[in-house]
Amino acid sequence: MDLTSVVVFCLCIGLSQSIFFHMKETEERCFLEDVPEDTLVAGNYKLLASKGKHFERSKDLGVKVKVIDPYDQILLDRVYSSEGRFVFTAHRPGEYKICISSDSGAWFGGSQLVRYTLRS
Repeated sequence: MDLTSVVVFCLCIGLSQSIFFHMKETEERCFLEDVPEDTLVAGNYKLLASKGKHFERSKDLGVKVKVIDPYDQILLDRVYSSEGRFVFTAHRPGEYKICISSDSGAWFGGSQLVRYTLRS
């Protein structure tokens, strides 16, 4: 596996907005999403590693997703494999914090390109 890996992270939380950013192995990136009460929020993701001029699925990479509600209670804190989905229900209206970080040293200490897409 190339030391320069690329992570494509797609969260589907209606209207799509994508953000691209670089993230290092020890970094955590958090985003705020205003969610109405009793809303089901689903996120889909796929991690891809750079293989020359193209990208391939990497079974070695993973991502940790953490969701915190408007009252600072953790709703979700889990490590996921290279491709999958997570779901949570927003029982309270307000700003939910969704944080993304690396799962381990499997990122080889390099910078990753992350694509984050919101749907509302």
